[in-house]
Amino acid sequence: MKGFTSSFLILRINEQIWNDEKSKNLVEYAVETSKNKDFTIGFIPPISSLFTFVEEFSNPVLYPGIPLSPDEIKRQGLSGVIIDTAKDNVTLVNLESTIRHARNRQLITIICTGNEAISAAVSKLDPNGIAFTPEELSRMSTTIEKINPEIIDNHIKRVRIENARITPILYAPILNEKELNKVLNLGLKGFLLDLDWIYQYPDNFIDQFVNQIKNFNSTK
Repeated sequence: MKGFTSSFLILRINEQIWNDEKSKNLVEYAVETSKNKDFTIGFIPPISSLFTFVEEFSNPVLYPGIPLSPDEIKRQGLSGVIIDTAKDNVTLVNLESTIRHARNRQLITIICTGNEAISAAVSKLDPNGIAFTPEELSRMSTTIEKINPEIIDNHIKRVRIENARITPILYAPILNEKELNKVLNLGLKGFLLDLDWIYQYPDNFIDQFVNQIKNFNSTK
């Protein structure tokens, strides 16, 4: 994706925790890690803080939801939009229009999906990335460590069969080295994490996460 390194991490920050000192420390740590490691870490901040992020950081910043004006998004310096099909109450028609208008303005589009069928349908609209959550994770209340890797692998393959240009992004809690290594071995390059998921961990969790990805890539 334009402006992103080949492997990357995106952090979603919700309004409820953004004003906490811990959240701000994690974001600052992520910015420093991104600079020091030459590794893209993008942000999805609360809408009320979008332009604070744009002004303070050089990292990619994504608008959450369908924007009223793609031109305004571009003008304000955001890198693109991210739309969650489960939360943003969108239709395929709305998605197609948003993706097309964003592409015409060189904005990145990432669509969050919750199962293979939706991912396959959305892939045909040609967004830059699909951030998928394996349905089994939410339905069975399980973890990446316990889930059958074929479930994730089949989702990735389904997306690539429909549209090889799309970057598959895993949107799921990855909270230890074993889980990250498991999905790296499936060929994943993009990761979307809610800041809530790593809130309980030390600030250097992000640094360790990035180091493991870079070390894995260096051996391939």
